Amino acid sequence: MNLASDDFVKAKNNFEKYSYTDFKLTNSREGILIANIFDAVEMYDSVKISFLSEKYDEISRLDKLQVKLLLQIKNNIDDFDNNDFENNDLNDNVMNDDIIDDIIDENDLC
Repeated sequence: MNLASDDFVKAKNNFEKYSYTDFKLTNSREGILIANIFDAVEMYDSVKISFLSEKYDEISRLDKLQVKLLLQIKNNIDDFDNNDFENNDLNDNVMNDDIIDDIIDENDLC
């Protein structure tokens, strides 16, 4: 939830805290997904978040809340990129929304 509200540091600290409490979390599919999402956020890579979401959803269906949170994280990155473009006239990232849109459509979140 902290990542969706754009509080990266708190989210990462909470994940580390929970990882110490539950040693299985770090190597679980969910833990690996969360760690990869942190990497994507650090790189401002919304396409990677879409890719990770799609791959996770192929094995374990994401529920509506999970899709909504992942979409909010992705949108936060896109908003940052758009502000960067407006402020610096630079935008090297080409965003692909098709993957996350497919997940949303499949979960009836239109």
